[in-house]
Amino acid sequence: LIKEIGKFPERVLEPGREMKPSLIILRQLDMAVHQFYRDVPVISSEKNIAESRLCVVGAFEFTMGNLLWLLGLSELEEM
Repeated sequence: LIKEIGKFPERVLEPGREMKPSLIILRQLDMAVHQFYRDVPVISSEKNIAESRLCVVGAFEFTMGNLLWLLGLSELEEM
């Protein structure tokens, strides 16, 4: 998940240069976060590990919010 978040700037620039917004970035981040939640216990970890993993989740939330904004979409308040 951290690697996918790190790729965000380069993945946004290419479609932006070509003026072709793409939901591919959204799908890649979506798949990465689902894999993270499936493979990495966030809440059931030791406190310091859980806090670190929650920071990763927060970074994902921030990145996804930026991506949705760039695409002209609004964030969901809750599901």
